[in-house]
Amino acid sequence: IVAGLIAANLRHFTVRTSHRALVWFISVVSGSFVLLSAVYLAVGWSVRHQFRPVATLSDLIVDLPQRFVPIGFLRLEHISLLPVGPVSRFIYGWVGPAFWIVLLVAVMPVFFSERNRTSSSDRDRIEVLLAAGGGGTLGRMSTWNGNSYWFTPSGSVGIAYRVYSGVAITTSDPIGPPELLDAAVREFATFCDDNGWTPVFYSVHEDLKPVFASMGWSSMTVGEETIVRPESWSMQGKAWQDVRSSINRAARLGVRAEWTSYRNLSIVAAAQLESISESWVAEKSLPEMGFTLGGLDELRDPAVALLLAIDDEDTIQGVTSWMPSYRDGEVIGWTLDFMRRSPASMNGVMEFLIASAALRMQQQGIEMMSLSAAPLAVSQDSESDNGRTGRLLAFLARTLEPVYGFASLMVFKQKFQPELRPLLMAYPDPLALPAIGFALARAYLPSMSLRQSIRFVRSLS
Repeated sequence: IVAGLIAANLRHFTVRTSHRALVWFISVVSGSFVLLSAVYLAVGWSVRHQFRPVATLSDLIVDLPQRFVPIGFLRLEHISLLPVGPVSRFIYGWVGPAFWIVLLVAVMPVFFSERNRTSSSDRDRIEVLLAAGGGGTLGRMSTWNGNSYWFTPSGSVGIAYRVYSGVAITTSDPIGPPELLDAAVREFATFCDDNGWTPVFYSVHEDLKPVFASMGWSSMTVGEETIVRPESWSMQGKAWQDVRSSINRAARLGVRAEWTSYRNLSIVAAAQLESISESWVAEKSLPEMGFTLGGLDELRDPAVALLLAIDDEDTIQGVTSWMPSYRDGEVIGWTLDFMRRSPASMNGVMEFLIASAALRMQQQGIEMMSLSAAPLAVSQDSESDNGRTGRLLAFLARTLEPVYGFASLMVFKQKFQPELRPLLMAYPDPLALPAIGFALARAYLPSMSLRQSIRFVRSLS
């Protein structure tokens, strides 16, 4: 009855097994059935005297189907062939279980095959949507390794996401024309529900807040993006004293800013960058974070630009990476991602690099420079708006501050007098927050070892 009901309503089950996985499953199951049947007949015939009565080939063929039926269904069947020897008892009792073990093992990949697999063509489709102007300032993160992709039926909107423990976390905003994003949010939520996942829109801008409210979802501020307008950039006034001092210090010490890309680096320069990054990671008691925070791998993206601080001995003192934002194929903005400085660098090297980037963008007519956001670092007003969950985030931020310095990073970015744009996390059910928190921890720290996890829990306690 249950099987009949499912078959009659199969159209409501939208997750389909791939053709390749289905062919593999049928081949394995059919092959194992034929092989085990042949083994039973061949071995049974060779030890036919270990059956009562002595087995004939026709007896073994008639008995064969029953060997694959679970024994609970055979209680009322008449036993016409009884094994009495060790070999006959073994094949009689284990041919069937061996088949069902193979079937159960073979069916597992069918449930999970290619649901999260990312193809190069999917990433190419995301690249096209980004070039057209979708994704906003943080859209480039959608191309990073580890993301899976969902597209609307028309292909006009794409969403990058990652699944951890049944929670599908998006990588910033949907990518596509603004007028299509509301419908895409609803369709993606349905897609996640069909797959048995809890959808979470993470680090999305406030433009999408009305659609979440109309869906009855909860939302909270998880960060604040810092935006600088290069066209109005000016370093006049007392508030800019530290930045001006950094530029003057660089001039005195012969430190220059060089705009380049990873593919244009010399072998020596690339080795210096790797050394600087490893030195920074070695200072932390927890591993380098990922997800919305890029590392060395993300620097290799040909679209990403690097701005290096190099002294007169061609030694790299600091590095920043910049992700492009597009409109109709033209770069209209750059977003800061990777920031590292050498332990022996001059004071204020990061202020010097960001100021140099702003001046360069001002000369090129770039509309927007984003200094990105620091995870979990929000203003006091945002904390109060978030309620209890906001206080929990504030507690986590204070706990992680000695290791990652999110609040200190936010204070640093305030030196450039930016606009603050809240970044939200939207989710359908507050009861799912513990699972969402665990999934976010997995996303940001996928390589955390057991020892580091214990150390982190101790720091929380």
